Amino acid sequence: MKIEFNEPAFKEYEDAIEFYNLQSEVLGDKFIIEVDNTIKIIRNYREIFPKYTNHTRKAVINVFP
Repeated sequence: MKIEFNEPAFKEYEDAIEFYNLQSEVLGDKFIIEVDNTIKIIRNYREIFPKYTNHTRKAVINVFP
């Protein structure tokens, strides 16, 4: 299974890391870990996430707004 960020989403991901690092040095790392863990869940159990379009599903990371 291929999981990829489109360019605007990847920019938003980078901006979020920067934002959380400004709040606390460890918070950005925790965000990265949470995203990585969510990606692992998507890889193993993609069917649990609702369809977003015909070819995509939507996963939300609830720990971070």
